[in-house]
Parts: sequence; structure tokens; C-alpha cells
Amino acid sequence: MFFSPPYWDIHKYGNAPGEIGHGQTLDAYIHDLVAVASEGRRVLKPTGNYVVNVMDVVRKNSPVPISDLLVAKTEGLRYVERIVWSIRNKMPVASGRRLVNKFEWVLHWGASDDYYADIDSIREPHSHYADKDKRKWKWNTKGKNPGNIWDIPAYRVAGKNKFHVAGFPEELCRRVILCWSPKGGLVLDPFSGSGTTCLAAKKLGRRYIGFEKEPGHHAVAEKRVYPDLPPVQAPLL
Repeated sequence: MFFSPPYWDIHKYGNAPGEIGHGQTLDAYIHDLVAVASEGRRVLKPTGNYVVNVMDVVRKNSPVPISDLLVAKTEGLRYVERIVWSIRNKMPVASGRRLVNKFEWVLHWGASDDYYADIDSIREPHSHYADKDKRKWKWNTKGKNPGNIWDIPAYRVAGKNKFHVAGFPEELCRRVILCWSPKGGLVLDPFSGSGTTCLAAKKLGRRYIGFEKEPGHHAVAEKRVYPDLPPVQAPLL
């Protein structure tokens, strides 16, 4: 299970009622995301993973630790780690008093201690020092562990080719799916937006389910994931 929920009180993503994030108090936002985790725990296999991309925000020049609140309040899942998604092309902030936040969090829970993991699938090439080092036992022949800082540019597209106001990059989905979903496994995104998670899962040979309450975004997702599928016609009454 992998998703990026709406940011807290930043964007209004559409006109569908009951939108999480927009106009909510912080307590209500965290409550709703914890409820999503509870439902995720219910449907995950014991070997499953629950991975969430969130961003800590700033209000009145003070940081709001959304990631810490989620980690503290999410129960019934095995908290494993947090990854820093380093975003060099993060949107600028017009502030003369604080530095621009250039990262977001990827939080990882397992459904149990037996959660699936395939680090080998996302290993990176070793540097040239590997060939010169006589201590060969220190170097994994399949490549180096990528670590918990992922340098991936954000989704930045303008004009008619822009899929979503806050879309995220396919590379982020690719790494998460490869590492924490087996081949032929099922990937669930309950905030599918423009369908990037489902599209990445499809390309990687996984099954996928995406939920999106905003009709416009759902239509974009369908077109991206199923480009050859004719539009569904409404039945005649």
C-alpha cells in the first residue's frame, strides 16, 4: 500500500465533498490519516507494507511535525523507517526568515515483522573504489544499499501536460513498489490522483487498485493507465 495524501490545508484539489486536508484542523487531518492506516492494516497481508509520503509544514514561522504525529498515533502496524525524499526543485518560498524546505518524508510500516522487502531491486552501482578495495567482503556484489536519502526531482510540468496540481514523480513510486511489493503483488493507492502509482505498478508487473473521489482526476488517471481504453458511455435511461 503506497500513497501520498493531500497536504494539510494547502491545496484544494477539487469540488468533491469530504476532502481530506483542505480547511481541516490539524487534529482532524491526523485523525483521518490514522483512520486510513487502520483500514490499511485491515486489508494488508502479514507480509504487506504500508508506505506514506507526507510533508511537514510551517505555520506562523513554526514547523508542524505531521510525520512525527502520524508515527506516534498510527497503531497496529510495525514502524520500520523513514526515508528523506530530497527534492532539489522544490517550489520556492518567499521568506527572509527561514530556509526553504527541500525534502518530504516517506514513512514505512510493515503489516508485521515478516514484511516483504527486496533491497537488491533498488541497489545502486558501487563507486570506482569498490574495484580497488581489497576488503571484498565489505562490498555487496549486487550494488550498494541506496540508503534513506532519495534524491528524486519533483513532478514539475506546466500547461496542458500537467496531470495534477500536486502530482508526484513516477520514480518515487518505482522505488517503493520494487522494494516493498513482490512481482505479481497488489499495490493499493487510496488517494490515486492522476494515477501515477497505478501506472508505475502496471509497468512493473504488479496488480493495482486506485481510489480517487475527484471525477476530473479519475478521468486523467484512466487515460494514463489505460490509454487505449475507449471512454465508458453512460447507460441510457
